[in-house]
Amino acid sequence: MQTTLKKRIHYFNFFKKYLKEKVFFVVVLNILVGLLDGLGLSMFLPLLYIVAGQNLSNNAGNASAEEVTTWVKHLGFKIDLQTVLVLLVVFFALKGVAYYLKGAYQVATQQYFIKKIRLSSIQSLNETSYEYFASCDQGKIHNMLTAEIDKVARACQSYFLAFQHLILVLVYIAFAFFLNWKFACMVCVGGLLVDFVYGRIYRKTKSISRQITDG
Repeated sequence: MQTTLKKRIHYFNFFKKYLKEKVFFVVVLNILVGLLDGLGLSMFLPLLYIVAGQNLSNNAGNASAEEVTTWVKHLGFKIDLQTVLVLLVVFFALKGVAYYLKGAYQVATQQYFIKKIRLSSIQSLNETSYEYFASCDQGKIHNMLTAEIDKVARACQSYFLAFQHLILVLVYIAFAFFLNWKFACMVCVGGLLVDFVYGRIYRKTKSISRQITDG
């Protein structure tokens, strides 16, 4: 696990070397999308209670709903169907705007990354001596300037996508613990157990498949 963490940090430092502060803007936008999504989802709790005909103003039977209603009251709103629906629409509308900005900025960042990698590679090629260039495999140089750079660009895209999913998971976990930490703990333990079991099954089947393939 420690080796995996070091690899992830190494990759992050590699992208940060070329993107500088742009990496942190991508992280902040992903966190913002996750927060707005979590806030929007949390508004479904009071909505379900209102639809069920329960009085949320004096609700003390459910800690999760009580936390949400207390938070809404602190904002200066009364708890009714109109307020909950308006907040629900506002949060998801803001999430849509933030998601669009995140996507646009992420695409621009990836294009900037590809451009910088290509220019850096061409600059390195310009600094190469003629004797060394003439003795090199031209196909390998062409492959490095085209296919390999495309692979790095796809790796950057995949890394940011995985990072986005990680942030969303962390935000959802934080909201789950805020609303009902006992149930969240139970789900986390169950998830870890399932991951452990299926991880062992996957590694075992992969090993058997490799043995069959190798003969």
